[in-house]
Amino acid sequence: MLPPPAGGLVGLASVAVRVFAASYLLNTYGVNVSQAYGSSMIPTLATKGDVVLLDMSAPYRWRAAYRYGDRANTVLAVGDVVTLSKPTDRRVSIIKRIGGMPGDTVTVERPAGPPEVLTVPPGHVWVVGDNAAASIDCRYYGPVPAALLTGKVLCRIWPPSAVGTLPPAPVDAVGGREGETPPPPPTAPLDR
Repeated sequence: MLPPPAGGLVGLASVAVRVFAASYLLNTYGVNVSQAYGSSMIPTLATKGDVVLLDMSAPYRWRAAYRYGDRANTVLAVGDVVTLSKPTDRRVSIIKRIGGMPGDTVTVERPAGPPEVLTVPPGHVWVVGDNAAASIDCRYYGPVPAALLTGKVLCRIWPPSAVGTLPPAPVDAVGGREGETPPPPPTAPLDR
């Protein structure tokens, strides 16, 4: 057993505050783990149970570089899988793939009407689920403010049989191969 810190109760409180601060900084600006739920990222991530390692600093570094005019920074790019606060309920964290960066042109397939061509506005990103038929994403709520991005997926760490980097977007996903027509977005939210 470790001896109590010098200074008695005050010393113990000081150690506790430093441990809490270090833990907070690591989880907010360092790395973190998250479990993926929902069907929007199938086949890349399982409906329940895949655990991913997140770079929590990537969104901050990308926004800082973008703000200071470095539009060519590669901290975040089309194809990266990210976590973000859900635009319709900021208390909920979701996981999606970046389909467009500021200034990119995206084609949006809607259930009714012709395809719509949009340009992602400055300070926003276009995020999509790999399972377009079951994903509530930017086709549903439009471009997402970059401030909602919370992390970049570095790799999958669970289950052991699937440890490693995530595969690229499947062909039928929104943001997949050029010329492919994705299915329209669902009419009711399917992933939480």
